[in-house]
Amino acid sequence: MLAAGAQPPTTKAVKNPRNIGSATGRSAYERELLARLQEVVGLRSFRSVSDASGVHCETVRRYLRHGRPSIFFVASLCRAMNISPEWMFLGTGPKHIEHDPPPESLEFKPGRGVLQAASPADRWRKVKDG
Repeated sequence: MLAAGAQPPTTKAVKNPRNIGSATGRSAYERELLARLQEVVGLRSFRSVSDASGVHCETVRRYLRHGRPSIFFVASLCRAMNISPEWMFLGTGPKHIEHDPPPESLEFKPGRGVLQAASPADRWRKVKDG
């Protein structure tokens, strides 16, 4: 029995939307992530986001309209737009990253997920020019 004026326990799976271990928490988290993605993208076209992230244009459209983006897409978008992954994934910390750009000899290869040395031709030019 409940005391006078007491409320019955809620039937929701999660009271805290940050608890992503349950279906309710997961959907709340996905809505928040999608809102942050849309905030970062703003009025840019799907094509321009595709070019910046290295993800196919149709996939970008699906992610930005329906959510559930891949980690690769979010990481690529954060890198291209100088957005903090902590802010993007958790909504905490500063939105933008303030750091020095990577050395010119390193470049990001979308789809491979690694930093690689500059092309052989670039390396040869550096050796040749001293």
